[in-house]
Amino acid sequence: MAATGDKAWFGWPSSAKLEALRDAWFSAADSTSAKKAADAVQLEAFRFVPYIPTAQVIIPTAYRSSLSGMMVGPVSFFWGIDKN
Repeated sequence: MAATGDKAWFGWPSSAKLEALRDAWFSAADSTSAKKAADAVQLEAFRFVPYIPTAQVIIPTAYRSSLSGMMVGPVSFFWGIDKN
């Protein structure tokens, strides 16, 4: 959600209001004020739209039938696997 504009990589969004709300969220003293600040960041992000996702990547994965305990996730996890 960074919108630092000229201070970032070229083409980065620029919004002083979104940056101020992010700073308020980072400096929140307790969980109640952090939740309130996070809600404000999200509302401003919906208004300003700092980025638009253009794709979703799903990596197809196959495992041998003799393996069990495979964990499903965004990356491969190689612990807890048993060979039958």
